[in-house]
Amino acid sequence: MQNIASHSQPATDASSTARTLGNITPLLYGRREAARRIPVSVRTLDGFKSRRKIGFVKIGGKVLFRESDIAAFIARHVIAPRAGSGAI
Repeated sequence: MQNIASHSQPATDASSTARTLGNITPLLYGRREAARRIPVSVRTLDGFKSRRKIGFVKIGGKVLFRESDIAAFIARHVIAPRAGSGAI
């Protein structure tokens, strides 16, 4: 029988945790690091989470944010320039 615990990987960065799930390696960030990456306050991030504006993972009582959810959140808030506005 294989020891599953021997396959766990330590976090390479104190602010993020990498977990390996088959070929998928999502980066997970705590509230402070996720807020810093958006960038907004932790309180604002909590509001986005409560209103389901940003995806998150809940493991036990810990709330974590995937790097892909942070990137998708930012992408949804990009405002394209108007054509012919002359802005540089």
